Amino acid sequence: MAKRTREAALETRNSLLDSAEMLFARHGVSHTTLADIAEAAGLTRGAIYGHFRNKADLLEALLERTRLPLEELIGAFIDPHAPDPLAAMQRAILVCLHDAQCDARRRRVFEIVFNRCELVDEMASVAGRMREYAREGVANLERGLTNAKRRQQVPPTLDVRLAAALLHAQITGLIRDSFLVPQGLDFVRDGERMVAAMFELLHHAPTLHGAAADAVVSDPWRSTSRMIVS
Repeated sequence: MAKRTREAALETRNSLLDSAEMLFARHGVSHTTLADIAEAAGLTRGAIYGHFRNKADLLEALLERTRLPLEELIGAFIDPHAPDPLAAMQRAILVCLHDAQCDARRRRVFEIVFNRCELVDEMASVAGRMREYAREGVANLERGLTNAKRRQQVPPTLDVRLAAALLHAQITGLIRDSFLVPQGLDFVRDGERMVAAMFELLHHAPTLHGAAADAVVSDPWRSTSRMIVS
């Protein structure tokens, strides 16, 4: 009996999430009410409060639901015993880009966050959750690059902190741009080359390595001026 009750509760929760995802993507978060979500799920508004406190709570659950499938891929490169962390990182990034284009659920959630939601007022907790995810994403990339350096897959001079921040910005920037200029980005066609280019930059950009990186940090204005003049 208890098992059937838990299964029914999970089914109700997923139904509410599915309805919220569709309505948020179609109409925007601010133009969707809890009553709209309940009606689309074939439930009463009161049923929502047994699972979610408000729309922000719903959106946070949607973010978590789309994030879970990536955990195994991330684990494959942050594990210090990973035999090939660099290849695992490249695969994880490629899957992330591919799913952002081809996985309908993940793409809807990205669409909601980037274009259908103002992260102010009642959505402040969602903004906080996204900052948390970003910090964690950069930290995971740094751990992966540290593992790769330990296995001599990247140069020993690589500034893994700076490289991880750059990688994360490239990934999130590509996904965001895929909504602004969808006709200009095709991750299925070009994803492998994009990811390869990211990692080639880590190997060959002088300012990400050793003394060159330290020089830029110690005197950024001089370095910038020299690049402009040249």
